[in-house]
Amino acid sequence: MDSIRWEWYGLVLLTLGQIILVLRAPCAGLPDRVWQAWLVGNPALCLAIVTWRPDTWRRHRAWIVPLLRVITHLVPQQRASGKGITGLMLGRPPKEGLHGAMLDAFRLVAGMRMVGNVMATLLVPMPLHVAAATNAAIVLLLRNNEPLCRTELLASPLSKQRLAHLHTLLDACCFMVLPLIPTSSLIGQPGSTAEACSAMLNFVQALCILVPVALLVWTQPPAGQSVSGGQSEQRRQERHQQLENTGQVPEQCGWPAGLVAAWQRVSSGADSFLRWAFLGQGSWVQRGVHLMVLLDGVWLAIKSYT
Repeated sequence: MDSIRWEWYGLVLLTLGQIILVLRAPCAGLPDRVWQAWLVGNPALCLAIVTWRPDTWRRHRAWIVPLLRVITHLVPQQRASGKGITGLMLGRPPKEGLHGAMLDAFRLVAGMRMVGNVMATLLVPMPLHVAAATNAAIVLLLRNNEPLCRTELLASPLSKQRLAHLHTLLDACCFMVLPLIPTSSLIGQPGSTAEACSAMLNFVQALCILVPVALLVWTQPPAGQSVSGGQSEQRRQERHQQLENTGQVPEQCGWPAGLVAAWQRVSSGADSFLRWAFLGQGSWVQRGVHLMVLLDGVWLAIKSYT
C-alpha cells in the first residue's frame, strides 16, 4: 500500500481521536476552547492537504509536520495534569487483575500524551534526524512528572505496588543483560514512592523517544534513498552529473550555497549516526538484543539520576 495512504488513515484516526477528546474533556473557558479547536484543526489541516493536495504534502511534510507538532505542544495546557486526555485517563483509580494492569498501562501512556506523538513519528515519513529530533523535543516538552505522580491513577496503593514490582523486574533484566557492569550500587528499590514514580515515568518517556526511532531506522530505506520524495538520492546525483556535463547547472557560490552544503553534511552525518547507534544493518535478533542493552543502560542512568 502506498505510504501516503497509511498517512491518510493515521491522520483520520488522530482527527477522530481529538474530536472525541474535545467532546469528553471539560472546558473551563475561552482559552481551553481555543486550545481544543487547535488540537482538532491541526490533524484536520494535514488531512485536508493529504486528501486534496497530495503532491504538496509529499514535498513539504518534512517541515510542516514537525512545525505543527512542536507549536501544538508549546501550549501550556498540554502539560497540565488535569486537562484534556491527561485528566480523562489519569483521573480514575487503577483496575485489579492482569487485564486491568494492561489497561492502566495504556491509560498511563495515553495520559502522558505519548500515543499521538508516537503515531505521528511512525506514520509520517521524514528524514531520520528530523523525526528523532521532533520526537525527542515533544517528549521533553510534555515532561511534567511531579503532577502526574499525584493523579488518582498513580497515587493509589495498587499502582505503587505495581511500580515496586516493575522496578524489581527491570533491575533483574539489568543483571541478566549487563553482568559485567558493576550495577549493585544502583540496584534496589528507590528511597520513596515519589522517586519510584518519577523514575518509571522517565523510563516510559525514554521508551517513547528511543523505540520509535529504532523502528524507523530498521524499516526506512538506506541513506541513499529519500523518504520525502519519490526519487532516490543516487538518481538525483546522476541527473546532476548529466547537467554538469552539458553545462546546464548554474554555478553556486557564496555563503548560501556553503550553508546548504554544510547542512546536508550535518544531516547526512546525523542519519548515519542513528543507523549506527540502533544497528541499522544487523539482523532482527541482533537489533532486539542491542535495543535491550541500550534500554538497560538508560534505566540504570535514570536510577542514578533519580
